[in-house]
Amino acid sequence: MIARGLTLVEVMIALVVLVVAIGAMLSTIVGLDQAHRAAKETATAQRIAQVMVERFQGASWHSLGQTAQPWSWHRRDDAAALNPPLTDAGDPASSLQALGILDGPSGLAGLRVHVEYYAMELFQNGDAAWMVADGRQFRTRLADASLRLEQDHAVINLREQSDAIVVRIVLRWDDNVGGTRRHELTFARRR
Repeated sequence: MIARGLTLVEVMIALVVLVVAIGAMLSTIVGLDQAHRAAKETATAQRIAQVMVERFQGASWHSLGQTAQPWSWHRRDDAAALNPPLTDAGDPASSLQALGILDGPSGLAGLRVHVEYYAMELFQNGDAAWMVADGRQFRTRLADASLRLEQDHAVINLREQSDAIVVRIVLRWDDNVGGTRRHELTFARRR
């Protein structure tokens, strides 16, 4: 029997296969890590939005939108910032930590939280049915300036709203791969 070793060509082919397999594994690991971080960021944004909703549902009707409850100030996302968005830290009137929404830093880079008020008619379609038909119609109604309540917290007066309002909470942050992400929650609050 003649003992035979591997030729140089066989060794090179084996190394190429090994490098390709390791590259594919590393690519998968990096992708899974980014997906895990994105899921954690989304969960953090959902938790912040849920805390905000609980605050809105538990607060007295007349305190909403007023300076006594700065977390509830009207902070429009699509207009010049009359009231700056809520952030992780900074000005006590717009810091999620100072206002008791967060116990510490959120971990979301560049976090901005916007709180917007709309008349209840936002959800009603033209036929006076209760709900709009689809997301496109809802977005169209969001752009309807007549459904927006006053932006200036010194002027907004929910006493004029006889039955209910729609509150929209929009969170924006810089994600872990260099883009901007958002989480949005819309709910109604009865008087």
